Amino acid sequence: MLASPSGTVYHDSMSRIGAGIVVFISGAAILALEILGTRILGPFYGVSLYLWSALISVTLLALAAGYAAGGRWADRDPRASRLTPLLAGAGLWLVVIPWMRTPLLHLVEPLGLRAAVLVAATLLFAPPLTLLGMVSPFTVRLRTGTIGEVGRTAGDLFAISTVAGVLAALATGFWLIPVLGVAALTRIIAAFLLVAAAVAQFEGRITPGAASNERIIAPVLLLAATACGGLAAIGDAPGRERPAGLLANRESSYGEIRVVEHDAKRYLLIDGGIHSIVAPDTWWTYFAYVPVMDIPRFFFDTPGRALLVGLGGASVAKR
Repeated sequence: MLASPSGTVYHDSMSRIGAGIVVFISGAAILALEILGTRILGPFYGVSLYLWSALISVTLLALAAGYAAGGRWADRDPRASRLTPLLAGAGLWLVVIPWMRTPLLHLVEPLGLRAAVLVAATLLFAPPLTLLGMVSPFTVRLRTGTIGEVGRTAGDLFAISTVAGVLAALATGFWLIPVLGVAALTRIIAAFLLVAAAVAQFEGRITPGAASNERIIAPVLLLAATACGGLAAIGDAPGRERPAGLLANRESSYGEIRVVEHDAKRYLLIDGGIHSIVAPDTWWTYFAYVPVMDIPRFFFDTPGRALLVGLGGASVAKR
């Protein structure tokens, strides 16, 4: 039970377990989304200083806006069910990111590299990050029964959120992206956020006289979460036609790898950066450093052994 400064008494709070689940999932989603941003935008702009600067700036500004708005919204009407649209909205936004990415990047391309990176990062990630930033202060308000509990409650919940973020950052970068891929992982995070939204809705302790549409919100959210998980498992539709010239597209531990043919040349691209260029019929390289590697052969009378670190497009190894 909470009492507002005006004397109004609120009977709707949130259990310790429910609050922990919501804060853990939202905190993990924030860091996972920031790491995913490098793979979502990297193939177009390269994983450069500009990209990291844009992602970090957008993340911090969005969270700052979310913290401020979430605290004020909680003071006006601290009900657990009001967390539902925040978490569900962030989750649904993540669902559409893989589809909206390419059209958006083409739209901002005329702005130039620096401006395009910043605008694209803002449009793609600021909305869900702002909504997720609202979750922690709102949950602190719900879990605080007296003024004497504010410090401990805020500390515990922010600690849970931070630990979740650390675990999510490590798991996302070390295992999840290489194993699942960007699109599938984005949808899985969306599914978890929808589950968190269902938990918040259930924690709202809807009264027996509530409207029937409110009673079905939590089950609908769980069904939506299941659908997101299904999309992640299915991936791209079988038989989906590749764009012209794209021969392969794979996720690796080091970046997104693409093999593209254009103007009678075959390119190996890693996170959008050109790594190797060859003629597809003769394998002759268009990079000057590869023929230069032949020069050391003329310094030795007999063949010897050499250590080649890194394969790339195998231009040096083929020669």
